[in-house]
Amino acid sequence: MELEDHKRILCVDDEQNILESLERTLGMEFEVSTANSGAKGLEILDQAGPFAVVISDMMMPGMNGATFLSQARQIAPETTRILLTGCQGEVDAAITTINEGQIFRFLTKPCSPGMIRDAVKAAVEKHRAAITERGQAEMARQLERVVAQLKAEVAERKRMERALKHSKDETEAINRQLKHAIGQANRMAAEAESANAAKSSFLASMSHEIRTPMNAIIGMALLLLDTPLEPDQQEFAKAVLSSAEGLLSLINDILDFSKIEAGKLDLEKIEFDPRETITEVIEMMKISAEPKTLALHCHIAHDIPERLVGDPGRLRQILINLTNNGIKFTRRGSVTVDVSLADRTSTQVTLRTTVKDTGIGIAKENLNRLFRSFSQIDSTMTRRYGGTGLGLAISKQLSELMGGAIGVESRPGEGSTFWFTISLEQVQGAADTEAPFTNAPTRQSIHRPEQVRILLAEDNLINQKVALKMLEKLGYQATAVANGKAAVEAAEHTAFDLILMDIEMPVMNGMVACRKIKNPQSKTLNREVRIIAVTAHAMNQDKTRFLEVGLDDYLAKPIRPQELREVLDRNLGQMEHLQSG
Repeated sequence: MELEDHKRILCVDDEQNILESLERTLGMEFEVSTANSGAKGLEILDQAGPFAVVISDMMMPGMNGATFLSQARQIAPETTRILLTGCQGEVDAAITTINEGQIFRFLTKPCSPGMIRDAVKAAVEKHRAAITERGQAEMARQLERVVAQLKAEVAERKRMERALKHSKDETEAINRQLKHAIGQANRMAAEAESANAAKSSFLASMSHEIRTPMNAIIGMALLLLDTPLEPDQQEFAKAVLSSAEGLLSLINDILDFSKIEAGKLDLEKIEFDPRETITEVIEMMKISAEPKTLALHCHIAHDIPERLVGDPGRLRQILINLTNNGIKFTRRGSVTVDVSLADRTSTQVTLRTTVKDTGIGIAKENLNRLFRSFSQIDSTMTRRYGGTGLGLAISKQLSELMGGAIGVESRPGEGSTFWFTISLEQVQGAADTEAPFTNAPTRQSIHRPEQVRILLAEDNLINQKVALKMLEKLGYQATAVANGKAAVEAAEHTAFDLILMDIEMPVMNGMVACRKIKNPQSKTLNREVRIIAVTAHAMNQDKTRFLEVGLDDYLAKPIRPQELREVLDRNLGQMEHLQSG
């Protein structure tokens, strides 16, 4: 395939205005062809290919988008396929199509031009990668043939040497060929390692890009619900917030699953109270149980240590998944969580947690499907109860990463009992494993909010407005700037107590700005200012990067008012402690 073929895009939709919109959106960067039906699209693919990307609407007369893209795959298997959907039913079909490998991704209407361009650019990169991968595979086959040929030549040379005593020069030539083959193999290994690094970078970028608009949606919905509203308006705002939270949960599941599959999911190792973590989950899940009048019970064995070392966030995630499933599939009765000590050594503790419900139960033949990725018991279950089928698959991976296992016992009509075990370290002597940010003690500040000088550095105007409004409702006033350079300049003119610092900003990013503000040679009026990363970078390795440049705390987007209050209290309290000391 020629390099220019990567610029060729085929758009298929039965609505002419959508085709024209796609041409306007993509025409500046790509060579766009259009078709008003699946049949016409297949004809163009067959006669005018190759294309790098095919974009198709889902609902079209005669042949829907899923069928068209499935047939398009037969004609042009290397072409990357994107599906446009418009309703929940189409989204479910799109997810199934992704799972079957028919499409690369789907977009839900309405789509902004930026979303379409980003999706097409990602699809083009995937297409390029597929072509590159094919070339690498061919190189590998050629290498195998070369190595096989070299081995045959070496054998023949040795036989001829024994018979004819070939010269030393011929032997040295063969050795040079072997070194060349080894060099090729080393280069291919380096390319594979580079591809893995690119995948990790893509995951981090996806997490950041998705969380940024989600912060605006969830933040604005929370602010709207905190204003006087008509009953209908309040219902609509709650629906927006609920849908956004659901979408964020789905996004987190997909990103977690991708990180696990790529071997890039890191577990934290911090000291925490397992009783407190489990109790917090139960209190949170009561909100879901109360509308169904379900009894939610929790029993924690008395011999479980109060302090252990591990990842409380991942323990919380597994427990939420299992408890939420119990509540979801139980119409009446109860859900009971029981936590006991399964094993204990001088250095480690194994916790066993069971979640028992009185719900619909599961047939024996379906039990082995529960922990598979994207798996539901049947399609009616998906429509009735929702979900992607990732929660249990992620829980299985997490429990195994934490040195444990997961399982289930169930019968139809008699409820289900899910269980999992995890291994945690015992605290040895002083607690020196505490991680930055997440486990710092919360201390209520004695500062009066109106006396606290806060600087907000955030380039997204909507997210800037969300943060300022949340601060205002907590009683604080803040000065806002749109990039790191402006934050450095503001810190040189005002002795701020706190800086809420976004990381990805134009002109100067938050990490560079933090270094400059904290630099002993800088003109900053208050170099002891507490700088808090408020960012859509939500992976564990990001926290380490932030700590290394001098950031004092971390708040992941989307921001919740309670979390913002806690981080302010924690850092103002720490500041007062340092001043009094």
